[in-house]
Amino acid sequence: MNHYENQFLNIGLENFYKSGNSYSEIQPKNSGEFKSLWDAATYLFENGYLIPHSENIVSNTVDIVPNETEFRFELTEKGLSEAKAL
Repeated sequence: MNHYENQFLNIGLENFYKSGNSYSEIQPKNSGEFKSLWDAATYLFENGYLIPHSENIVSNTVDIVPNETEFRFELTEKGLSEAKAL
């Protein structure tokens, strides 16, 4: 897993420990980070690690609105298990 994939897993796991639910949000700092996070989210979704709650994870086109665009997701059991193993 790369840095951005780990970021999704770690944030989801942290929220799971705090609230019992892995639902999380990540807001990219800039367009470069958006692309890296999008690639990571797409990989994690396609491989069964997360469930998207924002269309930008599964969409081929995305409108980026500064300070508003975010990735909303929750981890699957597979994602939680991987996050715990990090």
